[in-house]
Amino acid sequence: MIGGNLKGFLESFTYQGAFFKFHGETFFTDGIVDDENGYRFFICKWEVSNDLAEDIFEYTGCSKSDCIDAFCHAPICNGKSLYDLESEVTWLD
Repeated sequence: MIGGNLKGFLESFTYQGAFFKFHGETFFTDGIVDDENGYRFFICKWEVSNDLAEDIFEYTGCSKSDCIDAFCHAPICNGKSLYDLESEVTWLD
């Protein structure tokens, strides 16, 4: 991971939002939110030029770790998971 380490990046979701880049595209999350249905987590792709956001990942789990695990294994970019893409992702913090 460029700009940090994967463990710190994933842990940051439990207490804050984050921005990251992959192949020139910008993504963001507000972090993991505790609501009445459990823990909710989403990732959006942000189109800077027109200020639009597109959901690419959304998950509700029983715990924060469920959300992180689901995100790490989901095909988020070009059908690949975060674990597959880790060396190409830049954490913008």
